[in-house]
Amino acid sequence: EAMIKILTEPKNSLVKQYKKYFEMEDIELIFEDEAIVEIAKLALKRKIGARGLRSIIENVMLDLMYEIPSMKNVTKVTITKESIQDKSKVIIKKGKK
Repeated sequence: EAMIKILTEPKNSLVKQYKKYFEMEDIELIFEDEAIVEIAKLALKRKIGARGLRSIIENVMLDLMYEIPSMKNVTKVTITKESIQDKSKVIIKKGKK
């Protein structure tokens, strides 16, 4: 529970930081609740604590951050539990901007 709070509650939380990055590209970024729980579980499982949360998120987000700007008309990206588990099932919605 504390890990989830660290990910979401502070003014400069990791989730808010990534949402802001995507906002700069006019893209809505959504982390499903299950994805956030999975990030926390992985950090505990790997015994890397709160400092390791960033590495888990970056593992999924870095590729997206490089690929998304070159894609046309992306309006929304949703990170699912499966996205965190195996870097798949990221939902990319396209539409008019």
